[in-house]
Amino acid sequence: MPQAKYIPERKCIACRTVKPKTELLRVTLLEGELRADPEGRLPGRGCYVCKTSECLKTATTKNCFSKSFRKGFTKDQLSALLKELNANIN
Repeated sequence: MPQAKYIPERKCIACRTVKPKTELLRVTLLEGELRADPEGRLPGRGCYVCKTSECLKTATTKNCFSKSFRKGFTKDQLSALLKELNANIN
């Protein structure tokens, strides 16, 4: 009998649902800047958010990124990240 392939799961920081890693977008903190990591290969601490505009908006408005990385971010940094993430969901 073949074994089932292991699929890693992660939790969305906005809606708190657990989904397969491939269904989420990874965000990393790289040299003090928030960066979208669509391939999941950038170094450093990361968090995950659903590929929906609702979760992206919730994550930026409710300070989910600040809580995940334990660091404050300006509105300009969050809006730049939101633009970058929206480009990856379309």
